[in-house]
Amino acid sequence: MASLQYEFMKKIVLILSFLFAFSTFAFPQQKGVCENIKDYRLDKNNPTVYLTFERFGKAKGDWRQSKLGEWSDKSKIEKGNDVWLRLHNNSCWEISFRTDSLYISKTVSEDPNKPKIVFGVLEDSAIANIQYRIEEQDRKQVLYGSHTASLSSLPSGQSVLFCVFREHLSNSRSIYVDFNYEWEKDNWSNNLAPLHRSFFWGYRLEEEK
Repeated sequence: MASLQYEFMKKIVLILSFLFAFSTFAFPQQKGVCENIKDYRLDKNNPTVYLTFERFGKAKGDWRQSKLGEWSDKSKIEKGNDVWLRLHNNSCWEISFRTDSLYISKTVSEDPNKPKIVFGVLEDSAIANIQYRIEEQDRKQVLYGSHTASLSSLPSGQSVLFCVFREHLSNSRSIYVDFNYEWEKDNWSNNLAPLHRSFFWGYRLEEEK
């Protein structure tokens, strides 16, 4: 336990050192709830947040290959048998969820020649190592993944890609991603916040063969 705490504190110190190495940076800010809208879904035919199958391809390592800070990844997916899913934010709010890495992106500022560096905001259609949980058919949890995480956010109307190992969706298993809406950030404690999960079931892969 002591060694785990040491590694966690070491990671925090390295992240803070990395952040302050930049002269101009920003963190995602709450934009407030949606206004003047009758339905919080952008596409009325889909849920506010949902997962879809993207393609089969090679996984890019597991949580042990996560980095303290990395730029949004939009590289090509290599051929393979693992499962690539797309997480859609179909709500008019920004959403947040856990990732193994801390992601960095650039946004347009008042001076177009000096874009701001933003931490924790994912770019549209980027690849991210989103933390997911695995369930057996009887709802028992399958142990997998890291105990530490970074918090990443996805703006309204955008989506990101992430990989699930093929065996994690075999034998009637399912996976899910926990997420929160931006309006929950300051209104709930960690113990009282509503629980939101987006599921993908292994049987849906039969339709993709």
